Amino acid sequence: MHLPSPSPPPLDFEEAVHQLAGLVPAGRILTYKDVAELLGRAGPRQVGKAMQGTAPGTPWWRIIRADGNITASLLEQARAHWDQERMPRRGGRVDVARARWQPNDRQWRQIQELSASLDGPRTSRADEERPRTDPAFGQQAGRGTKTSEPRDGMEP
Repeated sequence: MHLPSPSPPPLDFEEAVHQLAGLVPAGRILTYKDVAELLGRAGPRQVGKAMQGTAPGTPWWRIIRADGNITASLLEQARAHWDQERMPRRGGRVDVARARWQPNDRQWRQIQELSASLDGPRTSRADEERPRTDPAFGQQAGRGTKTSEPRDGMEP
């Protein structure tokens, strides 16, 4: 008799946030809001709280506020990492528009698997399709919607 292999246990939100941070390549960032939308759970504040307890090796400096900055107590350390990774900057802040990570097809599948492994209810609609183009997120939206209609008065 062949039994199906057991599913891995669901991830908690904090672990999923840390794993997603680990997918962001050097020299790129996501905002707290981007992470929440990509995971389909919670919001920017919850992502920020989850990032407070990162494990060693987690590239915490790649998950930042929408204004291109990070909490003041970590700013000096973050800037050292940003300099090393040649992070696009405008003044002392990360240039979010230029530095925002745009996942490729393989990376989108990893993000979808990560999102699917979370326990608890979703806070945004997400389906199994690759997200649509959305100028608010750069090239790809984290919502997983398939519509090509403009969102919030923005042209796709």
